[in-house]
Amino acid sequence: MRPGRLKFIKPAVLIVLLIVGVLIPFVTESTFIVHLLILSFVWAMMAGGYNLLMGYTGLLSLGHAAFYAIGAYTSVVLVKNLSIPWPLGMVCAGVTAGIIAFLMGFLVLRLRGVYFAMVTFGFAEIIRLIIENWESMTGGVYGIIKVPPMFSDVRFTYVFVMLLMVLVYFILYRIIHSHVGRAFIAIREDEDVAKSVGINVARYKTLSFVISAFIAGIAGSVMAHYFRYVYPDWAQFLKSADLLVYTVVGGSGSFIGPGLAATFFVLLPEFSRTVGHYQILIYGVILVLVIIFIPQGLEPIFRSLYNGLRNRMKRGRQAR
Repeated sequence: MRPGRLKFIKPAVLIVLLIVGVLIPFVTESTFIVHLLILSFVWAMMAGGYNLLMGYTGLLSLGHAAFYAIGAYTSVVLVKNLSIPWPLGMVCAGVTAGIIAFLMGFLVLRLRGVYFAMVTFGFAEIIRLIIENWESMTGGVYGIIKVPPMFSDVRFTYVFVMLLMVLVYFILYRIIHSHVGRAFIAIREDEDVAKSVGINVARYKTLSFVISAFIAGIAGSVMAHYFRYVYPDWAQFLKSADLLVYTVVGGSGSFIGPGLAATFFVLLPEFSRTVGHYQILIYGVILVLVIIFIPQGLEPIFRSLYNGLRNRMKRGRQAR
């Protein structure tokens, strides 16, 4: 099973979308919209990395938020306490998360299915407890506040985060459509068969785990410097569950689906505040409906809508 390419979207359309996206914060006076889009970009980036692990390699992690928190705290401690530039702190955040994933891989990546999922869940809880109890470094349960921002102008933060997301998805696209991506898919489809044809399963599982953790660490750093605070709750299970929901709703193993789902779920709470505590119920209903009626996720729907719009515009030009 080969990964589907985004042939239905022409490069010119992608360039136009990128230009329009960059211009949004400079043509709108609503900082709220810019804020929502920044959150969407970060979670779409996280969902893309998680999809590489779950959707393409077949590894279900219930503790991926741990790498998000590790990245956030690493960057904050380095930038605030050691006064290093935040871009370097962001890179160190990703590297630290990746190194921990690499070391963890030796212990847990031989496990399969629910056993791997439970170990990752326990790992996230351990990280959360370490953060809460290492008060001299992490601030304990109170977290760390007054974190240096990335930029003083939120518009530049928006542009940076957007371009970072585009870069992450470009790298993921190149990985997925290389021999490495094909090895990931082979492992997902049948690990024993993949071994029989000479694929080093342990090595490729570790690689997928490290890349996904690196992206989560980068995302944690971005969010810490954007919100200007970080708390132990960033490692809680619900954030890992969010990534799982984004992947399932967007389409596990589809390229842009989890990113679309992340954007949808980031925007949904902001436009459904009137329902209050029923937001969780709405999430559950959406998840059940998607699994029952559109098990392939949102990407096929997006593909159909895009193709329909393109065909309608083409017929309109021909009619002239």
